[in-house]
Amino acid sequence: MNYKACVLDLDGTLLNSSKAVSERSTQIILKAAKAGVKIIIATARPPRAVMELLPQSIHRISSFIYCVRLDPEVDLSIEVEDKWYSLREYDEKTLSQVRGRPEVKTLEELGQYSPTKIIISGSKGSDWTASEVRSRAEYFTDGSREAHSNF
Repeated sequence: MNYKACVLDLDGTLLNSSKAVSERSTQIILKAAKAGVKIIIATARPPRAVMELLPQSIHRISSFIYCVRLDPEVDLSIEVEDKWYSLREYDEKTLSQVRGRPEVKTLEELGQYSPTKIIISGSKGSDWTASEVRSRAEYFTDGSREAHSNF
């Protein structure tokens, strides 16, 4: 059977009890990527923490889905080479849970970047529909990238 993608969670899946990726797992993931399988890491951990946990060899070949709840409203943020951009400012309570502060941009300004990460945050209570969330994420994709999700 041929697989197009492999989505891995970090905690309780990819990370061992020492919060590290084993050499065996690293080699299997690299082998799958070399065979053309897209490697996708899904996590609730903040992007900067993921940099510390994943080996560079895996980080370089992976796409990321960050599952976070920063605010009751759904928000879209992006990272470009580890610089955080958002559609809005966050309150101090929210910012105390993550590292760094986003640079606030309009949606049009965000669209000028080629993001390395797309972060959709919010709660299930939001009135955004799945198609609205997808359309925000697809705003940043082009023919060279695929964005699929099951919301």
